[in-house]
Amino acid sequence: LRAAVHGNASQDDGTLSVRNFVLTPGTMGVRNLGNTCYINSVLQSLSHVRAFRNYFIDLLGDESNTGKKVEVGEGTGRHFTRTDTVTCLATLQRSKRTTTRTAGRGGGRGTHAPKPPRDIGAKDESVCFQLHTLMRVLWSGSMTAVTPYAFIESVWRYVAQFRGFRQQDAQEFLCFLLDRVDTELSPPPPPPSSSSPPPPPPPPPPPRRRRRRRHRRR
Repeated sequence: LRAAVHGNASQDDGTLSVRNFVLTPGTMGVRNLGNTCYINSVLQSLSHVRAFRNYFIDLLGDESNTGKKVEVGEGTGRHFTRTDTVTCLATLQRSKRTTTRTAGRGGGRGTHAPKPPRDIGAKDESVCFQLHTLMRVLWSGSMTAVTPYAFIESVWRYVAQFRGFRQQDAQEFLCFLLDRVDTELSPPPPPPSSSSPPPPPPPPPPPRRRRRRRHRRR
């Protein structure tokens, strides 16, 4: 099968004859890390939404920005360096954590996956940047499948619920992903101006004596 994918397989009986196999952009698979199929289904669905896909592919500009730091969003203060597709693939599949082996279905052979981190939050971590890397790789037409270590780890940093390799709800992950994207692409709120008038003082509480008298009258 591997030979057939790369276009080098042939048989005399005519059952399998693949000479020049061309990988179509957008048909790349995403490997499961344990039971992360709920994440993969959301990513594959979003990658086929043209507006969403094109936005993140062009998040850091075109090829002329390769090697340059580009701000993610407007006024967010998040800058990332645009790299070529080969570097994107290497970054996406590189894990910063030690790996552990997860069991496959029915006790079969599992996959090596990074251990969930214990700490939450990182200043240089960005889900939008990982989406940019993932979308470029998925639509590069260079491989049949990719292992999204870096994307999974970026999700683990922000939401403890999705840590580990247990099955989760795809709709909840979609809501988190879109909310996180909106947070990262929105500029921070402006600091309060010193010239603005102070807020009005809170109203004084009602006197207690009146309350007691009314209670006695009742």
